[in-house]
Amino acid sequence: MKLAQSLSPDNSDRVLFFNKSENGVVAVYANQSAVWLMVNGVLQTAIELNTPYRPLLPHCFVMMLPLLHDKEPARVLELGAGAAALQRYLTFSHPSVAIKSIEHNEIIIEATKTCFPEFAALNIVRDDAYHYVDEMINTSKLFDWVMVDLFYGADSPLLKNTESFVKKLHKLVNDQGWLIINLLTNEKNQLKSITETVAETFAQKTFLFAVPDMQNHILMCKKSGSSIFTFPDEIEVHNLALQI
Repeated sequence: MKLAQSLSPDNSDRVLFFNKSENGVVAVYANQSAVWLMVNGVLQTAIELNTPYRPLLPHCFVMMLPLLHDKEPARVLELGAGAAALQRYLTFSHPSVAIKSIEHNEIIIEATKTCFPEFAALNIVRDDAYHYVDEMINTSKLFDWVMVDLFYGADSPLLKNTESFVKKLHKLVNDQGWLIINLLTNEKNQLKSITETVAETFAQKTFLFAVPDMQNHILMCKKSGSSIFTFPDEIEVHNLALQI
C-alpha cells in the first residue's frame, strides 16, 4: 500500500482537528505512530510521533539532499510551513540549524499548535510568503537555504508567478547557498519552464528529481559563482533537468 493511502483516514484513526470554512477543509488525523495534516483532502504533512519526528512524506528527504552531500546550512527560510515537518525534524536532528517557516493560513497554524508535537520549539511566522520575501529583501537578509513549499490543497501559486518570484528568491540566497522548490505537478511544460527560469536566474546547473510514487518534483540549484556543484553519479543519473 502506498504511503498516501496508508495515511488516508479510516475508522481506526483519531480525528484531532477539523475545520470547515469558506476557505476549505483543514483536518488532522493520528494513529499510534503518526500524525498528519490534510487540506481539502490533500495530504500536506505527515510525521512520526517519536523524536526526531521524522517526516513521512518522501519529498521531504529529497528536499534535504544538500544536507547529505553539501555542508550543513546555518540559516534556513521555509516558505509554506504546513505543519512544519521539515523544521521540526531539522530542529531535533540538527539543532545548530536556525530555521524560520512562513505560513499564511492561521487555521493550519492553530492545527499545528494544537495537534502536532513540540510547537513551542518551532519558529513559525504567520505572514504571506510573497510579502515576507519582499520584507527580507528590503532588510538585506540572506539564507543558506531558501525552501519553497507553497501549496493550498493541490494548487501552487509559484507556477503562476514564476519569473519575478524566482528573481526575488535569488536575492535571498547566500553565495554557496541553495534554492530548493517542491513542485506538485507532472506537467512537462510547467517543469521545463520553471527549471529554465531557475537556471537562467542563477546562471547555474539545476537539479530536478521526481519523487517515487508521488506527483512531487523537487527542483534545486546552488548559488555557487564560477564553481559547479554536482551530486554523486548515482544521484546525478536521476536528474531530470538534463532531459527536459
